[in-house]
Amino acid sequence: MRGEFPSLKIIDAKKSNTFQTLEEVCFIANLNSFGIEKHVTILVPANTVTDLASIPRFMPMRMHKNRIASPAIIHDMLYTKEGKEKHPDLTRKMADRIFLHAMLCNDVAKLRANLYYIAVRAFGWIGYGNPQRN
Repeated sequence: MRGEFPSLKIIDAKKSNTFQTLEEVCFIANLNSFGIEKHVTILVPANTVTDLASIPRFMPMRMHKNRIASPAIIHDMLYTKEGKEKHPDLTRKMADRIFLHAMLCNDVAKLRANLYYIAVRAFGWIGYGNPQRN
């Protein structure tokens, strides 16, 4: 994922700030920091709908062009009901740590990555487990 930006199509930024991936996004997560010696491949298929980290209306237009987009897409998928069914062994905390790790792997500045991580830890429970948006 490092340095690569997903192709995104804006579905309706004025009404719902949603985007659709035009290609699949993949990330291999190392779970060693959780005391689990394994890697998990997280694959988000093309045409997946995302809101790119549930951020305020004025930011998504810029976000799809920066390094946080791919990690946000992966994190959004892990938070959905579908993502939880595909990866039942991943807890919300693990999903948030994978988001942090993906941002750092994608050259997001440490301070910015940690701010996003703190935000999802504090407020992520609101959207955790929701069905995939269509």
